Amino acid sequence: MNTRSAHPVRVLAILILFVGIMVSASSTRSSLHAQSPTYGLPDLHSVHIEPEFFDEFRQASASPMRIASQEGIGGTVIDVLDRSGAANPWTLTLRSKTDGALTEIMRGLLPDGRARIALSDETAAKRGTYTGALRAEGAFEARARTTWPNQASAAYAAEEASRDLIVPLLVVNQRDHGTIFSVFNPSESETASVTLFIFNPINGEMLSTFQALIDPGTVSSWDTFFDQTVFGPSTLPPNAAGGFVGSIFIESTDPVVGLAYGEQLSAVGSSAYGARPKDAADTTQILPSVRADADGDTLLAITSAELGSSSTDVTISFVPEDGLAGSVEPIDMALTLSPRGAAFLDLGGRGRGTVDAPTLPAGFRGSAIITASRPVLAVALETHRQDDTIVGVAAYNAFAPAGLSAAYEVPTLRKQTDYRSSTLFLHNPATESASVAVHFEDADGAPIAQESVDLAPGALRRLGLTDLADVPQGMISARIEANHAISALVGEERDRSAEYPLPPSVFGLGPDRGSDVSGTAVITQVGDDIEVVVDLDSDSSLTLSIIEGPCSDDDARRKHSLSASARRSTTTLRNVSLLDLAETPHGIRGWRGRFRRVCGNIPVVFDVDDADASLVRALPARYTAPTPPPAASPTSEIPPTVEPSATPDAPPVPTSDPGGNDSTDIYLPLARHDAP
Repeated sequence: MNTRSAHPVRVLAILILFVGIMVSASSTRSSLHAQSPTYGLPDLHSVHIEPEFFDEFRQASASPMRIASQEGIGGTVIDVLDRSGAANPWTLTLRSKTDGALTEIMRGLLPDGRARIALSDETAAKRGTYTGALRAEGAFEARARTTWPNQASAAYAAEEASRDLIVPLLVVNQRDHGTIFSVFNPSESETASVTLFIFNPINGEMLSTFQALIDPGTVSSWDTFFDQTVFGPSTLPPNAAGGFVGSIFIESTDPVVGLAYGEQLSAVGSSAYGARPKDAADTTQILPSVRADADGDTLLAITSAELGSSSTDVTISFVPEDGLAGSVEPIDMALTLSPRGAAFLDLGGRGRGTVDAPTLPAGFRGSAIITASRPVLAVALETHRQDDTIVGVAAYNAFAPAGLSAAYEVPTLRKQTDYRSSTLFLHNPATESASVAVHFEDADGAPIAQESVDLAPGALRRLGLTDLADVPQGMISARIEANHAISALVGEERDRSAEYPLPPSVFGLGPDRGSDVSGTAVITQVGDDIEVVVDLDSDSSLTLSIIEGPCSDDDARRKHSLSASARRSTTTLRNVSLLDLAETPHGIRGWRGRFRRVCGNIPVVFDVDDADASLVRALPARYTAPTPPPAASPTSEIPPTVEPSATPDAPPVPTSDPGGNDSTDIYLPLARHDAP
C-alpha cells in the first residue's frame, strides 16, 4: 500500500548515425559498501494477494476519491543482470516502511549472469512494503515490477542515487490521472535534506518549493491527489485538462533516488518511471513507442535541464511504425523551452498538453525523437483504451544516446500466463537498416525459438508473443542482438487470445454483533456452478447463507443457502455465476439461531477482460560493438558505419579482462540536421 503522505532547420534526423564509441572502465571495487554505487528501489511489496484488502478494492472501484490500482499490498519481482563479466556478489537491504525493520538478502551473480527475486517467496521478507538499497561489487542493472491484487502492474529501473534529480512528468488531478512520487534515501547512516521545486512549465517561474528531512533507509512520499496544501490549485494553477501538468526538480545534500507512479484514478492501471539525474539529460531523447488514437494515446513530457538563463530550442520528429520507407517523411514540430521550462504534448487530442501537438494520422503508431540545443529529459505516458473507456496506463523514460545498445537481456516474458502476455518493442533510430535477432530461452537459458527482424530506418516493430507460434506458453526470457545499436521496450497487457477461468474469490469472515467467530471463505467457479468453502476458526454450528447486500446492510435478504457449518463446510450452487455475485454487493453471513455471528463481503472480481499495461526498458546486455571509424570532425564528411568483423553467428566478445575490470561500449549517436 502506498504511503500517501520556428526553428527553420528540418530534422530528417531523427535518424541517428553512429560515428563513435565511448569506452569507460572502472576498477574492481574492494569495498562493497564504501566504494560501489548504490541503486535505490523506493517501493517494494512482499505479498501478492491479501484477502483482507478486497473490501477496499470494491470501494476503490466505486469511488473517485480512491485510487483503484494500488490498494493493498502487491508482489514485487526484482531482476538483476551482471554487467561486470566477473563473479559479482550483491546485497539487497530491505527496510520495512511500517516499523523500520531491516532485512538483508545476499546473492552472488555469475559472470554475465542474472537473478530473479520474488519477494513473496523470500521467507526473510514478511508481508509488507519496503524500500530497497541494492549494492554489488561490479557493474549491474536491475528492475522491479510490482503487481497488485487487482492485477494492475508497474515496473521501473533501479537508479543510482544522485544529489540532483528531475521528475519530467508530474500530473495533478488531470482527467482522473494523478501522480504519487517518492524520494528515497538509500544511505545507511546519513540523513538527507531534500528540497523540491515545481516551476511554471511555460515561463520557468517558481510555483512551489518544499523540503523534507529523510532518515537513512527511509522514503518520503507525496500524493498529488490528497496533498492539496502542496499541490492544490492555489499553489499549482490548472494549466491543462482542468488540472496541472509540470515537472519536479529535486536537490539533496546526500544522494537520493526518486520514483513516480502515475495512476488513473477511475481505472485499473498503474505506471512507473524513475526520477533522472540531471546529468543524464541529453540533447537527444529517443521515444521508441508513441501513438495517437490507436487504442489509446500518448502524453509526451519534455523538460529542460537548463537552470541558467538560456532557453532551449527543440525539434520533435514523429516517424510512423514502418519507418521512412519510400516517400514517407517524418512529421516535425519545433518549440522553445524557457529555462526550467517544459512542454507537454497530448497526441490524443484530449487537452492534457500545454502546447499543441502536430496533427498525426488517425491510428498513428510509431516513434518520436527529440533533438534540442541544450540537454533535456523526456517521458512518454501511454493511456490504453477500449472504446472510450480507459483500461490501463503505462510509462517509460526516453532513451538518451548513451542508453542505446546493440544487445539487450529480457529477463521475464509471458505468453498466456496469469492472464497476461508480453510484447517486445524494437526500434531502429539509425539512418541504416537494422538486422535484429531475438533469441527466446527457457528458465535455464536453453534456446527454444528465434525470431529475425529487419528494421528500416526509423522503424518500430512490435513482437507480440501470442503471435509467435514457435514460442511456447509460459514464462520465458529473451536475448536481443542487432548489428548496431537500437532501443528496446517490454510491454505487458491482459491476454485475450485464450479463454481463462475466473480466479477463486478468497476473503475473510469477521465477528458480527460482538461475537468471537471469524474465518475464511473461498468461492470457485466450476463450469456453470460455484463451489463455496467456508472455514471457521471455532466450532460454532452456524447456519450460513449468501446475502444480497453487504455486511453493513442489516436487512440484506438471504439469497443462497449454504451448508450449515461447525468448522468447515462445502456447498455447490448450480447455475450461479461468481462474476454475477461480485458485480453488485453480496456477502456471506452466519447465524446461530436468529443471532448474527459472522459475516464477510464477497470481494469484487475483476473480469479478466479488464486490461492494464506496463512498459519498461529491457536490461542492456553485455556486447562488443563493431570497431567504428574515427569520429568525424565538425567540418568533415561523416564516414559510413563499419560492418562487424565477426560473422553473424559468432558470440559476443567479452568486454572485461580476467582481473574483473569492466568496460562498457556505448554508442554515441549524432542527430543530423539537414542543411537548409
